[in-house]
Formats: sequence, structure tokens, C-alpha cells
Amino acid sequence: MRTYSATPRLSPPDLAKEVGRGCTDVQKNLSIRLTRFTKQPEQGMADGYGLLELQFLMASCTVSADGLMQVAEYGVATRSPGSRYAVVRIVNKSSEASLDPYQSKALEDWIRSYKSS
Repeated sequence: MRTYSATPRLSPPDLAKEVGRGCTDVQKNLSIRLTRFTKQPEQGMADGYGLLELQFLMASCTVSADGLMQVAEYGVATRSPGSRYAVVRIVNKSSEASLDPYQSKALEDWIRSYKSS
């Protein structure tokens, strides 16, 4: 994950051009994709567009409360360090948390806390 976080990614305007949709549409599409990825994590590793959508949300959007829990749970299930990093950044941005993207247990603790509140 440290390598991922240090590598250049597309800028927010370039990400917006690449995904070609707004935050609401990307969240809806990603929701469908994450349902499949959670059931079959290996597909998440092979699907670069899912990571692109996560990066777009990370850079440009605040995720709805319903979508945030789904994204967070995917972050725990994924085998992709890049996806997990993007998920933690999305959670931090959308919930005003300050989780460390390099500590996977922090995301699990946040989910438990979020569900109990």
C-alpha cells in the first residue's frame, strides 16, 4: 500500500473524464461491482475499472451513508492493497475519520463503531 500511495494517479479532472459520470452514478455502479467483488474477491483484483471508480470517489466525492458501509466492508474483504488504501481514504473523507490507511484493523474497528452508533 505504501508503494501505491506514493505512485502518481490521475488528477481529479482526469479521473472525471475517465469515468465519464458524476458521483451519484459512480456510487450506484460501484455498489453493483462491490457486491460481486465481496462474493468473489479475485474479480476485484482483475477489475481495474473498479479501482478507478474508487479513486474517483476518493478524489472527488463524499459517499452516502449507505454506500460508505458497503465500501468499508469491501475494504476489509479485498485483497487489493490499492483498493484498501482508496477505501480508507473514502471513509476518512466521508465520515471525517482519521484512519491510517496502512492499518487494516483500524478499518474493522471503524465498521464496528459505525454499526453500533
